[in-house]
This record gives sequence, structure tokens and C-alpha cells, in this order.
Amino acid sequence: MPDYKPLLLRWGWVIAACSLLGASGAWIASANMPALFRARHTISVVPADMDWRIRDLTKELAFNSTARFPQPNLVAQVQTATGLPVADIAPALRATFDNVTLLVTIEALHPRADMAGVLASAATEAYFAAQTAYFREQEFTGSIDFARVSASPEIQRLAPNVLSNTMAGFVLGLALGVALLLWLLWLEEERMVRPEVAGRTLELPVLGQITVD
Repeated sequence: MPDYKPLLLRWGWVIAACSLLGASGAWIASANMPALFRARHTISVVPADMDWRIRDLTKELAFNSTARFPQPNLVAQVQTATGLPVADIAPALRATFDNVTLLVTIEALHPRADMAGVLASAATEAYFAAQTAYFREQEFTGSIDFARVSASPEIQRLAPNVLSNTMAGFVLGLALGVALLLWLLWLEEERMVRPEVAGRTLELPVLGQITVD
């Protein structure tokens, strides 16, 4: 098995330098990227009893309400509550329904954490009020339990992930360092096979050269 220790002692600084440069570049780029925050509210939509017909109806209503989210009247209510432009509200809001947990999740995205929370709370209030009125109008109030799970929004920073980006830059720099090292070794080997270089390095006369066709 070849001994790579002398090789690493001689050229290891190349790999280390490339790794550090990659990690530093990724960290600097991530630190200057615009931030993006996500705020979440959850609402429980479950049947009041275990009747399969009511259970299927509950799922269908929840799927339908999230598929059409956000509706224009909800966007208008959120605009009144937040003062943000209408054009910026609809793209920032999203609602999903989990068929297993029977939870509706309302999300809001914004570069500021506080505004993401305000958007999510306003959208949740408007959605909850509209669905409660609809259930009451359709006389589903006694058949479907509709309740807010979270009193305050769960806020999470989505981007940039500085640690993840820095690690990715480190790994990329490491790979480039190894590639550069292999390229330098190949150049050195190509140089050493020249008769004039071999004679000067070994301090011996070169009597001939064997080529491989």
C-alpha cells in the first residue's frame, strides 16, 4: 500500500487552503443574502364523531378551503389589517391540509420575522372567521370541531442557512483542493519523465528513453 503521508505533508496546504477559501466565500455570500422568514399557524379540523360520512365531508371541506386559499376577500381583510400592498400579500400566503393529522397549516413568508408573524396571524383570523361562518350557515357546527391549535405563530428563518451554506462551501473547496493536488502531481510526473530533467535531478547521465506506443 502506498504511503501518502509525505504527499500530504508536502501538498496538504493546498487542500486546506481551498477548503478554507470555499467555506469563507460561502459564509460571506450567505451573510449578505436577503433573509426570508416563515410564520405558521395551525387549525384543527376534525369530525365531532367517528361517522365516516362526516369524516369524509370534513376532509373534503378542508381540502377545498386550502386549495382556494387565499381568496380575494381574505386578501382584502389581510391588507386592511397589515397595510401591505395587495399584490404582495397573495404570493406570501399558503395553506395546506394534512390528511393524517387533520390540521390546516397557514403560512406566511416575509423578509422580516415580525411581518411574517403579522401576516400569518391576520390570514389565520380571516380564514377562521370565514370557515366558522360557513359551517354555521351550512349547519355543520355540531358535526365538525374547528379550533385554533397555536395561539401565536411559529416563526422560522428559511434563508439563508449560513451554517449549511458554509459547510457546502467547505466540501466544495475540499473537492477542488484534491483535484488541484492531483493536477499538480500529474504535471510534476510529466515533467520528471523528460530526459534533461531526470538527468539533472538524479545527477546521472541518461543513456536512453523507453517509450510506450
